[in-house]
Amino acid sequence: MKRKKIALVLSLIMTLTSINVPLSQAQGDIENHWAKQTITKWQQEGLLKGDKNGNINPDNNITRAEFITLINKALGYNKTGDKIKTYKDIKQTDWYYTQIMTAIEQGYISGTSKDTISPGSNITRQEVMTIINKIANTKSQSQIDKNQIKDIEKTSSWAKQSVQNMIENGYIAGYQSQINPTNKMTRAEAITLIEAYKQNNRTLS
Repeated sequence: MKRKKIALVLSLIMTLTSINVPLSQAQGDIENHWAKQTITKWQQEGLLKGDKNGNINPDNNITRAEFITLINKALGYNKTGDKIKTYKDIKQTDWYYTQIMTAIEQGYISGTSKDTISPGSNITRQEVMTIINKIANTKSQSQIDKNQIKDIEKTSSWAKQSVQNMIENGYIAGYQSQINPTNKMTRAEAITLIEAYKQNNRTLS
């Protein structure tokens, strides 16, 4: 039942974000935004802050560093270590240095290459699925029916097992038989997904 709830959230995200969003919302106005309730909750809990103008910019794409930061804050991760030294595209003066250090030590992310972590790149759905799969530690033995998920073949080879695990274990239902694995994820989508996961998986470390 818990996983079905998350799958429903993902399906809802895919439905809502296929609809054009008014410009005022894209600029950070959440008053009439579909994710207003969750965004407001996160603000009240101190998990989310606006920009210098107080805007949340819910429909802007979210970077890998920003997504990692939200995961760490929401799930209470704070490990530290020296594995981050492997990556050349991050330095100690970067605002997200400690957050990425924690993600690496926690074990839910790896580099985009042997020595890069790409913190400023916009995160895709398949990257998010891979991260959530690592945190949830899901497993799957069967193959996904292409009639069930029509765009499964668009998934990158490095993400296929994680995406399959997420689908097979009920975390992802898709929308109109599609999961749009290479699409970018927005701030509102990320917050909504993490909140759904957090509410249904409190005991995971």
